[in-house]
Amino acid sequence: MVTRRDLFYGISTIAVGLCAREAGAQTLERSLKVRSFGPGPYYFAPHANEFVSVEAAKAVLEKQGGTLVSIHQSGNRNITFSIDGKQYIADPNRIFTDAGIEATLKKYSSYSKKAHRYLSNYAQNVLKELGIKDGVSSSQFPIIALHNNTEGQYSVKYYLKGGQYEWDAEHVFMISDVDTDNFFFTTDRVLFHALVEKGINTVLQDNKRAEDDGSLSIYCGRHGISYVNVEEQQSDTAEARVKEIAYQIYMLETLIAIINAKE
Repeated sequence: MVTRRDLFYGISTIAVGLCAREAGAQTLERSLKVRSFGPGPYYFAPHANEFVSVEAAKAVLEKQGGTLVSIHQSGNRNITFSIDGKQYIADPNRIFTDAGIEATLKKYSSYSKKAHRYLSNYAQNVLKELGIKDGVSSSQFPIIALHNNTEGQYSVKYYLKGGQYEWDAEHVFMISDVDTDNFFFTTDRVLFHALVEKGINTVLQDNKRAEDDGSLSIYCGRHGISYVNVEEQQSDTAEARVKEIAYQIYMLETLIAIINAKE
């Protein structure tokens, strides 16, 4: 049976495809998925291979409400498209600034003005689905990004003094008895302090100094939009993933409780 939710999902997907077309392009119209669970925050899942975060978010969305905006193309992390018979590849969380678009195209394939323009239009459609237009969010809630990492490859430690991303962070809170792969990353100073009070590893982005990598956090930081990434480890085994989903649900529920308390 086709539900109203399914109809909304289908209409949103088609609309995004029509808006993102570039002459001669093999479009990404089916890659952007929008699912409404009722009133609430916007959740953004850019990487299809980071599925623990999405499973956790769905459990919270079913109870708390909100809208899940995800990018999914054959289960791959990156997105692929063709223009005039030439294939391009990009990281879908690196397309929200011009510098990011150029860098991600050059890193994964090659650069062209047509590909740049196409990704820029696609990014605008993503932002639209997240309730953002011309740098202004229509939502009273923070944008909640959903990400997973691999053990030993990315953690809150990367933002400490001497770390790879030291200059991207204004403040870092880390405690020794919590897995450093599990942390919040936010553009919002008030939210940062509220999360710290809950005893969860948290990074506050330096919105003035952070490197422009084209990510949604950079875009939101530049435009004064409250943004928070819920970052959690994703393992290879099903047994470990059950525990990881449970912890990311805990992180999301803690975040939602803080957001609701502010309202």
